[in-house]
Amino acid sequence: MDSGDTKKEAVNSENGSEPNAVSVIENVFRPIEFRGNTKEYFGIWISNLVLTIITLGIYSSWAKVRRKKYFLNNSQISDASLNYHATGVQLLKGRLIALAVIIVNGLITIFFPLVGIVTSIAILFALPWVINQSMKFNARMTSWRNVRFNWRGTYWKSFWFFMIGPLLGLISFVFLPYFIKNYYQYYAQYHSFGTTDFNASSRTSKYFLALILTVWPGLFFVLLGIGGSQGIKTEFGLFDYYVLVVLLVFVISAITFTILQTLCRNILVRTLSLGQAVTFDSKLKPLVVLWISVTNLMAVIFSLGLLRPWAAIRLYRYVCHQTQYRFEMDDTEFVDTERSKLSSFGEEFAGLEGIDISI
Repeated sequence: MDSGDTKKEAVNSENGSEPNAVSVIENVFRPIEFRGNTKEYFGIWISNLVLTIITLGIYSSWAKVRRKKYFLNNSQISDASLNYHATGVQLLKGRLIALAVIIVNGLITIFFPLVGIVTSIAILFALPWVINQSMKFNARMTSWRNVRFNWRGTYWKSFWFFMIGPLLGLISFVFLPYFIKNYYQYYAQYHSFGTTDFNASSRTSKYFLALILTVWPGLFFVLLGIGGSQGIKTEFGLFDYYVLVVLLVFVISAITFTILQTLCRNILVRTLSLGQAVTFDSKLKPLVVLWISVTNLMAVIFSLGLLRPWAAIRLYRYVCHQTQYRFEMDDTEFVDTERSKLSSFGEEFAGLEGIDISI
């Protein structure tokens, strides 16, 4: 169908109606549009900061809600924005529960060390459940055209893909691409929009190539830097030498991780689809992401934090613009179908938030 063939209809939202939402079937990818700006977000950010300080951190839950609502509500897909539905009270409850567990476990460890070992192990094994609850909460609190997202991960799959797999991958470096691929695909495939699951079919070889292009050069520069700094050991002392080595490893690791994460995200999103309705593409340029990240960091440091809103908007806008989608069927028909499926499905909310797993 020609990309100019469109039809418009009014789409109801929770606050009334959303006029002129555009339903499009076309053969080209369209970028996610972000309509936020630094001036607006600065007002939200500075008020969040002041209120969080005044309330000794209690307001941080409401601050996070305001921040997420601003970014999602200004992110538009097919001329309809995403929405975030969580409240500060919901986030505060989850944080208080997590804080209570940490405090109790800390006290047990101090006064009853042997029991503390047992409780710490128990908390470790509880983490996959916590991750699932948090992922479900964040997904269910996000919607598009009144249809909510969902997370369908299981305890043992999350335990393997989010905890054991990455650890085994680091220990056995040869299998790291396999575990990275499984991590990304599990994250994608167990999310859904309404009742329709996301799908991804990326190849392990591409993740292996991404590792070759990032990790090996990173190790080379680390070793080269350590060798080149040998003179400092004798000229300035052993302490200065080790400080330089740690700083060098940290900087190169951060650069390597940023580039690797960008490449892996591209690999995943380029094979991502939402049922038969939507396909996706990602055109993030690793060096551009690195440049934005580095210059953002420098701007925030030299402005004593005042340019943090500008930095956040700048990076988010670039990621949105380079993340693209294409409807393979009429989007309004697809959304209406999801609504009819969900009418008897019921709403289920997980009441825990706090751990962010992302790509």
